Amino acid sequence: MAVKPRGDHYVAQTYLRHFAGPGGMLRAYRKSDLATFPCWPRDVCKEPDGDTIPDFLSEPGFLGEFRADFEPRWTRAVEALAQGMVGIGEKQTLAGYWANLLVCTPTWRRLGVDFHDRFTTDYLEAHDALSTRIGKADPILQDGVRMLRDGRLTLNTEPNYVRAQNAVQVTRHMWRLYNATWHVLLNGTDTAYVTSDNPASFLDQGDWVGGSLPFVRYLPVAPGICLRCDLTEGYADRDEKPDFERPPRGGLRGGNVTPATVRRVNVCTAKCAENLVFTGSENDGVRRMVAKYVGFRVEGEFLKVPTRDGYYLGSRTRAIERSRTTHPGQGMPKFALPGAIKGNSLGSACKLGVDGPRRGVGQGVDDTARERSQT
Repeated sequence: MAVKPRGDHYVAQTYLRHFAGPGGMLRAYRKSDLATFPCWPRDVCKEPDGDTIPDFLSEPGFLGEFRADFEPRWTRAVEALAQGMVGIGEKQTLAGYWANLLVCTPTWRRLGVDFHDRFTTDYLEAHDALSTRIGKADPILQDGVRMLRDGRLTLNTEPNYVRAQNAVQVTRHMWRLYNATWHVLLNGTDTAYVTSDNPASFLDQGDWVGGSLPFVRYLPVAPGICLRCDLTEGYADRDEKPDFERPPRGGLRGGNVTPATVRRVNVCTAKCAENLVFTGSENDGVRRMVAKYVGFRVEGEFLKVPTRDGYYLGSRTRAIERSRTTHPGQGMPKFALPGAIKGNSLGSACKLGVDGPRRGVGQGVDDTARERSQT
């Protein structure tokens, strides 16, 4: 008899319950068909055996164990945040689960697959062009590149491979969040924060990337509380070995915000949502907002720039309309390389020349894809 897969929540019920109405139910707004419906936290944001990653980890249950370490302590940490009494333990809990939401949802699995597939294709095309340029063309590689271009050959990265790569990095992301300075955006207005099936949203940087731009991340933790931080701060310490016995470098700041700020955060949440936005009760304003940004989601943008002796291959993460990435590279005419990448926490770049690849800088899911595609 076949064993029915267990449904594991990639967004915890303990998190979602903070946004539920008085009866414990959520109101969902679905981007795929603009339907709105009531639901229980237990019935949404889950996937079969989502806490287990087979084949690619020596400990397949690692992600589930990581989540289980923080989910039971989440409510106490949110209460401490509301009271302004966040200690080391509470910040560890908040940072740990925020890190899970940062890279271990279906959104980031999809994005990681896209990055790996596209970066591998760009790498092979550039390698073929450079080999031909120096008189060392590889007929097999040339045939493969032609087949990729005309659709006879496709790349299909195993999603569990991406999940495994993201899972093994989750502690590093927790460490960076733990040490970041957080801005606590307290909301006493009549407009509540909303959340989604991809709660760790970000503010899109726009088409221009040059220099060290901030990359602002948001995490609503309750209708009246949202966390904000910039993970590009402290960038030089990104590879430091985590040591949670040490107090965090960054503290907490913040205060009350205006309705305009709440709306801006909610727009980021709606844009970054994979499919579902949640509130505690039916709200016409939220329904209109979801309809306005129905075409938006987290996407990757890519660029392949020829140089005198090779190519720059670049990528970054955006919250944009899906139509803008139908033809990769469009919508980013001002994507400067390589200096543009430093400070962009979800971008990557490498230089591929006649003497082989030279690594750029970057981190996050994009950086993971870059490292894999060069292995």
